[in-house]
Amino acid sequence: MLPFSRHARRHHRPALAAPAPAPQLQPLPERSPAQPDDGADTFTRQVRWLWENRGMPGRTLVVKATPHPGMPNDLSLLLRAAEAGRPISGLTDEAVAAAFGVDVTDVRNTPPATASARST
Repeated sequence: MLPFSRHARRHHRPALAAPAPAPQLQPLPERSPAQPDDGADTFTRQVRWLWENRGMPGRTLVVKATPHPGMPNDLSLLLRAAEAGRPISGLTDEAVAAAFGVDVTDVRNTPPATASARST
């Protein structure tokens, strides 16, 4: 038999003995050794973070990410090989699409325009 005060309360759960721990500040993520701080804008740094979390597809690094005006999820990437002097190979549209969580049909891979390719 329970005392009346406990008998009348339904779904009663006694209080925990220890108080809840105080919330702790989360440490800032470490700087990536692959991409040192080069004064890139916030958008480029966020894109680099996504790229690195997907394992740097094609062993490439993001040099610059440029959003397209008027298009919230459209951007252009300038990539370079992680190892100096190595050409970029093995970078597929599927790997780029997976890094940003988009459909493969939304990815277009084109070589950058260089100064030597321009006509004078």
